[in-house]
Amino acid sequence: METKAVKSTGKPAKTRKSTKSKKQVPASRKNEILVIGLGNFLMGDRGIGVHIAQRMNLMHLESYINVGEIGGGEFLPLNYFEAYRKIIFVDAVMDGDETGTISHIKTSSANDFSKTLSVHDVRFSEMLQMLFASENHPEIHLITISISDISPMHVGFSEDIDEAIDRAIWRVIDLADDLHLHQ
Repeated sequence: METKAVKSTGKPAKTRKSTKSKKQVPASRKNEILVIGLGNFLMGDRGIGVHIAQRMNLMHLESYINVGEIGGGEFLPLNYFEAYRKIIFVDAVMDGDETGTISHIKTSSANDFSKTLSVHDVRFSEMLQMLFASENHPEIHLITISISDISPMHVGFSEDIDEAIDRAIWRVIDLADDLHLHQ
């Protein structure tokens, strides 16, 4: 498993209204990149993945970047993911790194995610195992943002996480651009 901390480009965010539906996908999006934010807004810093997805949906993104979110125990069918060749998941992780550290993991097995997933991500872990068991599973990347604690029933972020949001968004966009160029 390759893990490395990265820095963002610090580009300012652009805004637009999203017209994309979270849960509908045409039969094949093989030339597009799917970005999925994971988390729960009611868990403080733990909700950063969903927050990043929502912010990205307000941006003017390249047409090959599709953004969705999974939060609060939601589960999307496997064929939703199998329609894409490359997927980027965005999530918070308690990995012992400095709060706000942004890392990228490219994986070829659901087991590579075992150190990044917390207990409430069991359904996500099971979904990844099923996805990797499929014959033509997509290339999967995970962008993590290190957090230091979980604040149940708290909406908002710590100062370190709040400062990491724009850097994480641009790290995801840069990765999507790179993945699209190397298809």
